[in-house]
Amino acid sequence: MKKVLSLGGKLLKALLALVLVAVVLVVLSIPLSRFSSPELKIDSKRHERILIENVQLVDVAQNQIIPNQSVLIENGKILALGHSKLLLNEVEQQAIFRVDARGQYLAPGLVDAHVHVFDPQDLGLYLSHGITTVRNMAGMPAHLRWQKDFDDNQAVGSRLVTYSPALNAGDQIGPFHQRVDSPVHGRSLVRQYAEMGYQGIKVYNGLNKKMLDAVIDEASKLNLPVAGHPSSQIDFAQSVNLAMASIEHVEELFQVALKYKATRTSVDQLAETIADSKLPVVTTLVAFDNIYQASEHGNAFKESIEWDYLTGFTAFVGQKQLSPQFEASSNDWESTKTRAHFAITQALFEKGAIVAIGSDTGPALTMPGLSFHRELEILEKLNVHKGDILKAATINSSEVVKVNNLCGEIKVGCLADLILLKDNPLENLSTLVQPQAVFVDGRYLDRQQLINLREQGKAHHSFYVVMGWLIESLFQ
Repeated sequence: MKKVLSLGGKLLKALLALVLVAVVLVVLSIPLSRFSSPELKIDSKRHERILIENVQLVDVAQNQIIPNQSVLIENGKILALGHSKLLLNEVEQQAIFRVDARGQYLAPGLVDAHVHVFDPQDLGLYLSHGITTVRNMAGMPAHLRWQKDFDDNQAVGSRLVTYSPALNAGDQIGPFHQRVDSPVHGRSLVRQYAEMGYQGIKVYNGLNKKMLDAVIDEASKLNLPVAGHPSSQIDFAQSVNLAMASIEHVEELFQVALKYKATRTSVDQLAETIADSKLPVVTTLVAFDNIYQASEHGNAFKESIEWDYLTGFTAFVGQKQLSPQFEASSNDWESTKTRAHFAITQALFEKGAIVAIGSDTGPALTMPGLSFHRELEILEKLNVHKGDILKAATINSSEVVKVNNLCGEIKVGCLADLILLKDNPLENLSTLVQPQAVFVDGRYLDRQQLINLREQGKAHHSFYVVMGWLIESLFQ
């Protein structure tokens, strides 16, 4: 008996030691992650002035090509448009970086209005695929540090705009959500996140009307946009009349507005209501389509994933999320949901609603950069006009993101976030996937530099470091 007790005591001590080691490792991941930063180094200096010559200019607003144009950029903004000789008269020629873009097409940089960035290396992947700005919808303190690294010229990647952690209430609080106890508490959290430096406030579907009104009012006082899921606690007609930057996810419209019951009439009425409200909707079809594809095609879908685009964390979580679908031969409910998402999206475009593009990259094995372009492919398969898709990915998404002078157009006074393309994107959207060059923040990145940046982007930080960033966010 004594031997049994002695053995039990040793096992207990070993178990406690393992728990202690695990706790120490978790705690140590936070300081380690704080010293981990973007590793995206490209030899591309910022030019005071850039002249792009002899280019076919893509006028997204008017759905047309303006031939033989030149674009003068100064300090990262578009200074003038026209013919090269006239533009050169406005600046000293010896102080200008010139790019002959003869035979190519110049379009506004793409904007992914809904992502989840778990590793700064992803920003290199986004930029290499022509996405010059992303809006992160689940803020961590690490995002604010990464922004400073990019601003200080320590790394090169897409512009990162980051919202706060999701404000939520009720029983469906996620592990990285911030619980709101009252309208007063909601105001306090908005002030806290504004002071920390977040550029917007994310709301989730558990907030009641009084909480939402308080959060939106306080954010307005601080000039912060509010975006997120429509509340399940109020009538949808009230949600679309709130002063928000956008509603996230077409799937949420199916869930909250239609209560998972979509008919042709109800879908059209919903699209008309949203169009009349002028409240933008961010799509994020691809994440939910991944769920359907996993249930329908199983391992064949898994083999289509570019695994080197994923962090160890997103690969692990994505496989866990989709494991029920991988194990099932097919799923009628996922098929029904996907058809409803597509029908709602088609109706939104048909009724003239403001639609922005988001990939929801992070969950469900979505891939930085690539999933955005698959989002565009889905829209094209739904017979949405190519010009409307491009407008959604540039002008509309820029409107949602709300960065000063980010227009999604090639206009004087706008940020010179531009992509140089081999073909006309109004006729061939696939040309957007592999830009010939990118102009962003006064830099010019040619094709080879973009390829190099993509390879660097695939060199993600370790699972342990990513966990440190996530654990840190629990204490903000």
